[in-house]
Amino acid sequence: MNKILYKKEDISLHLKYVIETTFQYMSTKENAVQDIQELKKVFENECQRKLFDILAHHLMKSEISSPNSSDIFINLLRFSPKKGRVKVFTRRDVTKLFQSITSNREISEIAEKAVLISGFRGKISVGASPTNSSLLELKKGICFEGLKSSFSFKESSLKDAKVICIDGFIESVSEIHHLLDNLSNSKIPAILFVRGLSEEVVHTLKVNFDRKTVICVPVIVPYDIDGVNMLNDIAVISKNDVVSSLKGDLISSINIENFNEVEEVQFSKNEVVILTKGNSSNIDRHINHLQHKILNAENDATVESLTKRIKRLGSNQVRVLLAEDINIKSKLLSLDKYIRSIKFASSYGIFDSNGKIIVTGK
Repeated sequence: MNKILYKKEDISLHLKYVIETTFQYMSTKENAVQDIQELKKVFENECQRKLFDILAHHLMKSEISSPNSSDIFINLLRFSPKKGRVKVFTRRDVTKLFQSITSNREISEIAEKAVLISGFRGKISVGASPTNSSLLELKKGICFEGLKSSFSFKESSLKDAKVICIDGFIESVSEIHHLLDNLSNSKIPAILFVRGLSEEVVHTLKVNFDRKTVICVPVIVPYDIDGVNMLNDIAVISKNDVVSSLKGDLISSINIENFNEVEEVQFSKNEVVILTKGNSSNIDRHINHLQHKILNAENDATVESLTKRIKRLGSNQVRVLLAEDINIKSKLLSLDKYIRSIKFASSYGIFDSNGKIIVTGK
């Protein structure tokens, strides 16, 4: 394989050209970082393209860490800017921050409404609307899509219920006999998030549920990577541990007193919503842990999986659905960037550099 060698001076010139070209591109496009790979085709030689790949990687990494930080990053590479100052986020800065992110009035109004509904601690997801109009949907609690009870009832909920996460299959009733006795005596409802159950176990739980002698609802969590993540997330938000044979745990040794309760668990056709109480700091630490893992992720699939987990964790969930049109992709990217900037500003402050408001990272 032939190697192309470049002089240090040539590389320096190529690097300056790549940085300046990238800066100009980012200055003219609102969602430049997300679409930055489009720029690669303008570079003439392999050296420029290699340098651009490195630059694009770090711009994306910076943007994941903090919205709009890619602007700071590219400016620092171009020259040493005048010193700015970090100050505490206030409501008076909101308007200026909004204006620095987008000039699209429709997007700014929708984002402001979404943040108002969800609160700064809430989670907001964006997507395309199935109708011809934009919609805002509020879902209180942490929603786990794709999960449903093993019982066939349309819609229900349990309040002050114990949450038990089991990374395993319950083969016989004898494995949970002591658990059912404890629940029967205490009259405390429980939710079993489990990998699977035999028909015998499901039948026994359903008979006891219908008779109201033992209120224990099983929910099947799939045997895949997303299922593993769900079990861990459910355990974290309910302040419990996952029962797993990998740790030497036995299903037959489960002690109901070792598990915490959640405020409410809601069941619908294809999702389970968990409402927690007094656990926001624990959830925040878990989210921060997942964000750190994104920064060290080695592939897009991992980033996508971690991002999905972060989106569903929160005290309030607002889903923003934009009406379909030819600019839907650009609008969705702008809205996502807009909302993330507000969230980061409320948590970490803002950077005032020569009159321009930029969100800081941690």
